[in-house]
Amino acid sequence: MKKHFLPAVLAAALVVPSVFAGPKKETGESLSDLLRIDISTPPASLDPQAVASLEDLGLLSAFYPTLTKHGIDTGHPADARRENAAIVPNLAESWEISPDGKRYTFHLRKGVTFPSGAPLDSAAVKWSWDRAFAAGNMGAYFLSGGSQVRSVETPDAHTVIVNLANRTPDYLAALTSVGTAVLDRSVLEQHGNTAEEQGRWLSSHFAGGGAYVVENYEPGVSLTLKANPAYWGEKPRHGTVVIGFIPDDATLLLRARNGQADITLGLSKQSTASLRNNADVKIISIPSATWTLVSLPNRLPPFDNVKFREALTYATPQSDLVSNVALGYGEAYFGPFPPAFAAYNADLSRPRPFDLARARQLIAESGVRGSVDVDLYIREGVNDQQQIAVVLQDIWKGLGINLNIRRLSAAEYQQAVGADEKKWLLIRFDGPSIPTPGWLAAYDILTSPFNQSNYHNSDVDKLVLAAADEPLEAKRQEYYDQITRLWIADSPRIVAFAQNYTAVARKDIAHFVFGQNDLLINLWGR
Repeated sequence: MKKHFLPAVLAAALVVPSVFAGPKKETGESLSDLLRIDISTPPASLDPQAVASLEDLGLLSAFYPTLTKHGIDTGHPADARRENAAIVPNLAESWEISPDGKRYTFHLRKGVTFPSGAPLDSAAVKWSWDRAFAAGNMGAYFLSGGSQVRSVETPDAHTVIVNLANRTPDYLAALTSVGTAVLDRSVLEQHGNTAEEQGRWLSSHFAGGGAYVVENYEPGVSLTLKANPAYWGEKPRHGTVVIGFIPDDATLLLRARNGQADITLGLSKQSTASLRNNADVKIISIPSATWTLVSLPNRLPPFDNVKFREALTYATPQSDLVSNVALGYGEAYFGPFPPAFAAYNADLSRPRPFDLARARQLIAESGVRGSVDVDLYIREGVNDQQQIAVVLQDIWKGLGINLNIRRLSAAEYQQAVGADEKKWLLIRFDGPSIPTPGWLAAYDILTSPFNQSNYHNSDVDKLVLAAADEPLEAKRQEYYDQITRLWIADSPRIVAFAQNYTAVARKDIAHFVFGQNDLLINLWGR
């Protein structure tokens, strides 16, 4: 299978490197107080309630506050720690949950302000959440927590009461997402009289109050952060963070190898693996609830034909992708739940073998005749997607399936991800911001704009809802196993691999914490 992988390597090598000169030392600024981070993907927006991808949500978590957050697992080396499942106070110091699980009462920290001096209080929370609900983007999705918010009450400046329509076990976890962040109304109202005007301004500006404030932003090029002196939490390890957005993998690798970046995120697995014997850097690899998938537009002929979809799963060299693209940082499986989830059943979720004869037989049985021409979308700067796309383009051409690879900007890609009707294939690095089976199923299996394959099976829907209401873990697993069997029979998408989160850091970076939902930049550094 290496002959299929080779064109991807050549394609990556022929890309002209972008130029990023790196941070300039400011007068009086100590280099020890400066953290330089290179990231392959520029954000689609700086509006925390509008972005959808893990990359964008994680980046914005550095400078927008949420009511809750995940605890940190300190049972690992300091340079490879990670968030754990425990939900701990953040802007909310404490909370109570009603016996029926539908009413949450949050008690906010007192004396907290935005950098502007405006109070970061219950009125700010309600205004921000009302804005998110009105916009109806990802912020509204997180705030609903898989349920429906009936009302938000603010009986005083430091109390927020949320009334839900249904018991929602993941609600506290949902509020860790930056999509539920609190925004500075006073700043936004200086830059527009309408929600549309304020939204346009916020897409490239800052109105938050987290660990960092945005000092300068050049879209698609760089972002400079300064420690927020008004921040109530743990003081950031570095006063200044300069982030360079560098889609070109060769440039990312060169800067990581030469020590021009302290931390590098988004390197292809091939480039990451090439640094294994470099004494000047270290590779941080942490198992995570993330994977790379190839969506199939289940409502679009001929992809609405289950035998045709099944054929494509046998025409995908998953073991080759794991070996040559993930390079030891991935795992093969096939099913709705990746290995990091409790719902994962290894016996049911074995990867399908690469079998072109079987693929051709299934296409013949499907009744699909003639060639199929379809777009395949990938996101600029996600280098693994380019490699996978070229491998599939090469192999599927022999089956009469012509893939037109289109590399989209961050904003274009986000629009495609959230489109109600998918008429293309799309390679996506994905994983739920809230890493629970129920949260994953709510958007990835049930009807949702973020169901990347427009997959629908009414029997699966019933099982997903039954599992959400089931208090006994063993019984929930029975439901999840039934879901897995039905999903596999439907073959709604291609699974490339489950993957570890990887980062490359200079050897003097002593502290790094991984968050599924966050880039915990304030905890990173020397």
